[in-house]
Amino acid sequence: MKRKHTVKRIVIRSLVILAAVFVIIEFTISILVTHSMLDNKVTYSTIWSAEDFDLPTPDTLHLIASDGLALTAYAVSPVSPKAVIICLTGINKPSVTCYWGHAKMFYDAGYASVLLDVRGHGLSDGNRICAGYQETRDVQAVTDYLDASSQFAGVSIIAMGISMGAGIAINSAAVNQDIDAIVSISSYSSLEDMFAEFMSAQAPAPLTACIKPFVQITSLCKYGVNPWKVRPVHAIRSLGSRPILLMHTKQDSNVSFANFERIMKNAPEQAQTMVRDVDEHFFIKTFTDPQVDSVYCTALMNFIGKVAG
Repeated sequence: MKRKHTVKRIVIRSLVILAAVFVIIEFTISILVTHSMLDNKVTYSTIWSAEDFDLPTPDTLHLIASDGLALTAYAVSPVSPKAVIICLTGINKPSVTCYWGHAKMFYDAGYASVLLDVRGHGLSDGNRICAGYQETRDVQAVTDYLDASSQFAGVSIIAMGISMGAGIAINSAAVNQDIDAIVSISSYSSLEDMFAEFMSAQAPAPLTACIKPFVQITSLCKYGVNPWKVRPVHAIRSLGSRPILLMHTKQDSNVSFANFERIMKNAPEQAQTMVRDVDEHFFIKTFTDPQVDSVYCTALMNFIGKVAG
């Protein structure tokens, strides 16, 4: 009998040790990988110029986020804009100046554009990428600026993003009622979903299968926000009746189509979608020259036109 109790204690202790080792390994992976992915300042080797797209010289906006970070944005607007589009780019490339081709299309249609370098990117302050958790403050700084400007009084504000920028747009709309509509291109559903997908090609299945909660706890400690709430797959529930256009390609090798499917499960009934069966993370081959793709442009401009009224 005594021997059975001894064996039982040994088994329990072994299991506890194994569980502790597993937790330590999971946390270590989460911390090290998020550090390598996110703890760096993003600079760009390629910058596009507004003048190259026959746009007037943009106004450079120097904004301050609510936590004190200095931000840089670039604005182009007709005299009396019918709407303004806040443009947001991806996690580390390209520069937000890749939107000047879109801004030209918007300008010709009577819409203003604000191209925002979010924190940790380009000329804005910050020494790390915040994965959509804190960049909502940056978007808020832009909408505060627009609200304070008589030029944009009563004008609809649309947040448009690609990749991480799309996630920022959705997260921002959940906490910022000044945003009237969203255009999301290839958004991730959450950081932990992207992390797990990345790790699935790098580590054994038992390690990646349970990694998500450890990424969430790491994010909580790193950014001081609620990672269970501040993520596109959850934030989209807060849109209410506001319009959203979601675009994604089925074979996207950067942000899988599964992210789109997860977001759509929580999307409001008025959500519009555009899907293509190709591998184009930016949805179109020539993002810097969008007017080459007339189908894309028609869908985008029709959506914006309905929002602008």
